[in-house]
This record gives sequence, C-alpha cells and structure tokens, in this order.
Amino acid sequence: INSAFLIPSVDAWTLETLSAIAAHRNLTDGWAGSFSTEAPNKEALDTAETLAQAFSYVPTSKRPAFSVDTEGRPSFSSYNDEFYLHLTIDRPGFISWYSVKNGDEDFRDDVAIDGFNLEKLASEILMIT
Repeated sequence: INSAFLIPSVDAWTLETLSAIAAHRNLTDGWAGSFSTEAPNKEALDTAETLAQAFSYVPTSKRPAFSVDTEGRPSFSSYNDEFYLHLTIDRPGFISWYSVKNGDEDFRDDVAIDGFNLEKLASEILMIT
C-alpha cells in the first residue's frame, strides 16, 4: 500500500480494494493462462491505489470494482441501472474512462493523476454533482 497517502475512511470496500491491488503485485507474465500477455505494471498498481483513495471519498454504493484485464492493465468498473463506468490505467499516472449517467456520456483520455484533489477527481469520474 502506498503509504504516502492518507485514506479518509478505512472501510470494507477500501480494505478489499487495496488487498485486491496488492494481490496483483507479484504476478508474472502469463498470470492468467493463455489469455494473459503481461503482468500488471507495479507503478500502474500504485496509480490504482491512488484511485482507490480517491474513491474512498464517495459513498460506498457509488464506488467501482477493481480488476486487472488480460493485458495487465488495472481498471475500475461499475454498472447498474443509473450509472456505467469503465476506467483503465493506461500507464503509470494516466487514466482513461468512459461513463454514462442518465444518458449523459463522458469520455476522457490520457488524464494525469497526481494525487491531489482526489475528492474532486472521484466526483468527476463518477459524475457526482
């Protein structure tokens, strides 16, 4: 866990998400069998921890789930009747996302994550006004 950040609330979601991120740190190429090409980049997982901190500012019901795709890219996603999100950490410190809320679409590409204004970032990603 990146100890440079303070997490506003340590709840079950935060602990589970940070544990899931940590579980991907020692994977090697081919980790998902024939479907996998690369292991997750450790610096990209650091970015995932920063995003987990950002999402810990919002209500638990609005927080997305963490996963790693078969190309080794960490991501967060959410899908329900009101909101859809697919966020990918493209490379360390940079994310892209596509979201839809009540028919309004938002696409951002190559957004730098610097660890500042995390509450604002989470609200922007999750389309919380």
